[in-house]
Amino acid sequence: IVLSRPSTEITTYNAVKLGAQDNTTDPSFFSTSDGSTYFQGDAYNNQAKIDMFCFYENTTSHQNFTTLGAPGSNITGIFTGGTAPDNYDVKNVTYFVKTILTPAQFDAVTNDEGILQSFDPSNQFKKAKNLQTGDVWAFKTQSGKFGLLKVTSVVPETNGSLEMAVKIQK
Repeated sequence: IVLSRPSTEITTYNAVKLGAQDNTTDPSFFSTSDGSTYFQGDAYNNQAKIDMFCFYENTTSHQNFTTLGAPGSNITGIFTGGTAPDNYDVKNVTYFVKTILTPAQFDAVTNDEGILQSFDPSNQFKKAKNLQTGDVWAFKTQSGKFGLLKVTSVVPETNGSLEMAVKIQK
């Protein structure tokens, strides 16, 4: 890929920890615009900022395991109550692409050139599922920003968590 524009700066968030739906210690919702994490009620009050959330699902019909999705991913019944993403008025969609980048290659990214080269629109999905430590995923937010995330820790189950480093266009 040849970029016909100068590469742009990126913002890095080194330790974003998200809890799955039954985790009462770690927030489940993430805003890539400012690196903030939110518990469900606060996320509901900041719908326009929510780009992704963490959940765990292992049912007969859905074996997603530790997964990232977004309010616009049509994922229902995971979070419950009036503040669940199912009830959002603003449902941002984030698209995810599993990359072949290694964690070291992720660490070496200093501008958006590597990010843009890693996002393959023909292989984009509305969720990043069965996340494992060392996985690197490219993503594109509703606002059109591209980023990369590197999974640094996974604790499976509905009360588990995910930790990741994130690099996103400024």
